[in-house]
Amino acid sequence: MTRLEYLINIMDNVEDPDGDHEPSYIQQWPIVRSMVSENESVRQQDIRYIKNGAFFAEWINEEYASIERHNEWYWHIATIVAGQYPLERLPEHVRDIAARLYYGVRA
Repeated sequence: MTRLEYLINIMDNVEDPDGDHEPSYIQQWPIVRSMVSENESVRQQDIRYIKNGAFFAEWINEEYASIERHNEWYWHIATIVAGQYPLERLPEHVRDIAARLYYGVRA
């Protein structure tokens, strides 16, 4: 399984009510994301990640991960879901979605 396939597999499990929701499995998403080069397939997974942000925020936060050591936006999903992460630091392909879902911005 490639890293991209693994990233997709994690997301498929998150979106499946009967999927593997083990926290240690869920917490691998940003780790694996940091290992893949950005392309359209990865951007699609980023969009899925933002849309499922509340689920990920439960396990990818200061309590369970050393996010302060990471600059990449996807490590800060709990802050994004709280509407406190600077929107301008989000990549364009997820910015509008995050703004609508978590920052109360109307389209």
